This record gives sequence, structure tokens and C-alpha cells, in this order.
Amino acid sequence: MNKNCAKPSWLALAGGGLRPGHFTQDLIALAKCAHTILVDTYTMPGSAWLYEALRKLAGDRVRPARRSDLEGGIERIVSEALERRVLVVVPGDPLIATTHRALLEEAKRAEAQTILVPGISGVCAAKTVTGLDYYKYGRVVTLPGPWRMVKPYSVLEYIYGNLCLGLHTLVLLDIDPSTGQQLDPCRGLQDLLVLEQELRSGILGKASKILVERAQHSGERVSRLVCPLGRPLREPASIVIPGRLARYEAEALSVLHNIDDADNAGLQRVACKLLDTISEP
Repeated sequence: MNKNCAKPSWLALAGGGLRPGHFTQDLIALAKCAHTILVDTYTMPGSAWLYEALRKLAGDRVRPARRSDLEGGIERIVSEALERRVLVVVPGDPLIATTHRALLEEAKRAEAQTILVPGISGVCAAKTVTGLDYYKYGRVVTLPGPWRMVKPYSVLEYIYGNLCLGLHTLVLLDIDPSTGQQLDPCRGLQDLLVLEQELRSGILGKASKILVERAQHSGERVSRLVCPLGRPLREPASIVIPGRLARYEAEALSVLHNIDDADNAGLQRVACKLLDTISEP
């Protein structure tokens, strides 16, 4: 029996990984003894499997949770965790690219017992499945959808900054809150190309771009991004913009994914020059 199951109350935040086979023994043990299990249904598209898998494991103690339930109901969740065992399960890793850390912070302030169980991260999977060197990635950015009604100057700035340093960029695709679907990568890139016209730059138009779909899921695919896509996007998906490729990275792309000539080193100097010209009006 897991030692935490002997405790009367706690708040546990656990990562469910990217598919049922990614459940850790710690997660399974906590799920078997938690009084209440809340499952994040909004952070990652295509994660309906997580709720179904936990229902098979823990029955009617499992409840789906929307953004408003978790982020807007922190006080209620923490209050329950002072008296009962509450498990919150998130697809991927619970503290990567999410706001779930606020749950742990509030629980600590309330002096509730807290438990953190890491999971296999979708961000890490998207980086590594390409075969590119994990340590040569720069800042991760999220490409906002038109529903945000913003111009993504900062996204362009961080991409240029990574290219200037010869680093790769992982570009996450925003999720439409009304449909739960991810931003079409070509639509998102088009918005960036429009901003580049204002700067009289054509870096992204020239840069090699890689589309990563369903990393570590069934139907995984890594391919050169060519717009228009011409087919439904396989969610979850993201874009990788390579920087300066080492020989072993170029070979990995070629052998693993049949992607050649993806090196963007030729854009490095131009990206450095244009970096200081990016500013929001």
C-alpha cells in the first residue's frame, strides 16, 4: 500500500502522460485511494482518453474538470483537500505550460499536505521526437489564434532571438476555447508573415519548418511543414523551427523522418540584425 494512502487528506497533482501506458505506479496508487479525482479536460487536445482510463481505474470517484473548475475553483479544491484525499490529474506533465502550480501554492498557504507526481511531457516529446538535440532548443513560444485578437510581436521576437543564437524553436499552437481544437499551423504562420512584411523581413518565409503531430501517440508524424496543409491536423501538434544544425542532427532528420536541408544557419546573421527592430506599435 502506498504510504500516502494511509494519510487522511492531501492534494496530489499528477501527470498522466500522453497515453494510458504512461501512467506511473505512483499515479495508479494515488488513484486507487483518492476520495476525489479531478481530470483536466482542457490543457491538451485529444486527451479524452485520460478521463476514460481513470474511470476504468477508479470508477465514479473520477470527475472531468474544465478550466473554470480548476482555475476558478482553487479555494474549493484546497478546502476539500484539508479533509479528504484529492487527486488532480493533468495530461502530460502537470507543471509544464500550465497554471496548475497555483493549486500547489494555495494548498501550501493553507498548510494542506501536497504531493507532486511528474508525467511524460508533451512539450518534451515534441522536442525529442524530431531527433534534434534537446539542449539546443531555445525559448518555447505559443502561437496565439485569431480569437485572442493580438498581434504576436513577442513570438516573432523570440523566434528571431533563438535563430540569432543558432537555437531551435518549439512553437506551440493555441487552443480555441470554444471548440477545443488547435490553431491551424498555416493560419498561425500567416499571421507571423504579415508582421514580417511590416518589418520588411522574410526570415520565416525562407526558414525550414517542421510539423510534429501526435508525438508519442498513435499516428505520430514528423514532416516538413508545407502550407496549405491539405488535410486535417493530427492533434496535438506543434511546429519546430530548426536553428543551426549539427551534422548528427541533420542526419537524424534525414534518416528518421526523410527531411533534408532543414538547416536555418543561413538566416542566423539576418535574425540578429532584425532583432532590435521588433517593437509593438
